[in-house]
Amino acid sequence: MRNLTKSVFGLATAGFLVVGLAACSTPAETPSSSTSSKPAATATTEANPTPLATIPTLTGVDTKVTLDSGFTGALTTLGLTPGVIGTATLDGSTGTLAFPITGGNVKYFDPEQSYRP
Repeated sequence: MRNLTKSVFGLATAGFLVVGLAACSTPAETPSSSTSSKPAATATTEANPTPLATIPTLTGVDTKVTLDSGFTGALTTLGLTPGVIGTATLDGSTGTLAFPITGGNVKYFDPEQSYRP
C-alpha cells in the first residue's frame, strides 16, 4: 500500500512539473501573420546615437559620490550610521563616499538628448 501511495504521488508530482514547464515554453514556430504590440521598424526609426565618449575598459580608478543631506538626515532620523567596507572612505563633513571601481566600461551620451540606453 505504501509503495502504491509513493508511486501515485510521484506520478502526480511529475505531471504537475510537466504541465508547469509546458506553460512557460514558447512555440517552436511563430506564424508570420501574428500581431505584435510593438510598432514595426520603419525607415524613419531613429538609430541609436553615437556616444560622446567611450572608455572600453575601466579598472583601477576611484569614484566619488556626494550624498544628499536629506538622505543622510533620514539615516540619522532612523538611528542608522552610514559606514564603508574595504578601501572605501566616507567624509562625514561633506557626505562624500569614495570607492574603487573594480571593472566595467563607460559610454557617455549627450544629456541634452532624449536617448537613454
